[in-house]
Amino acid sequence: MAMQLNFSNMLQFFSTISPILLAFFLVMISLFNTDIKGLVYLGGILIASLINLFIMNTLKVKSDKIPSPACNLMDFPLNLNEYISPAFNTMFISFTLMYLYLPMQYISSINYPVLIFICGLLVLDAVTKISRGCTNFSGIALGFLVGSILGIVYFISLWKTGHDDLLFFNAEPSNNVICARPKKQTFKCFVYKNGEVIGEANSGQ
Repeated sequence: MAMQLNFSNMLQFFSTISPILLAFFLVMISLFNTDIKGLVYLGGILIASLINLFIMNTLKVKSDKIPSPACNLMDFPLNLNEYISPAFNTMFISFTLMYLYLPMQYISSINYPVLIFICGLLVLDAVTKISRGCTNFSGIALGFLVGSILGIVYFISLWKTGHDDLLFFNAEPSNNVICARPKKQTFKCFVYKNGEVIGEANSGQ
């Protein structure tokens, strides 16, 4: 049966596809900027999804009540619709939240509209999923914990290995031109007398 077009169902649909929207927007931003930050993010979220999937299939937590048909608007593979903890969408959004927030905190400056938007998605998804019986509070909490930890670990692994140029929001908050110290150079000088070389000297700086 087709989904009725009302405000509640639209919110449910939007929360269901929110991970796809987040990934799509970040990849598009990366493409427009001609960098590979989006691919690096996708690599991290893929690893996080596999870990979350392993935890889901290990815990095998199912809903105590009959879930709403709206919970299965999209038929995901690998038992994503069968088990409810850790909640996949919550893990996905939490990973993205931490992955974007930490570079703002330690490298750049806080982008409040982005954080408010992602936090809004997180709350919307939690409310709609719990109200429809798609998951429970413990599933949301565990999904948030797993996603946050994995997002922090992935950020640290890039930052501490000197690959912070692959992170989003990694620019210094300054209007000044950033100058780099030139590498050490060596100059060779020749001393001429009557057109003939009578000596030479090396100097470095």
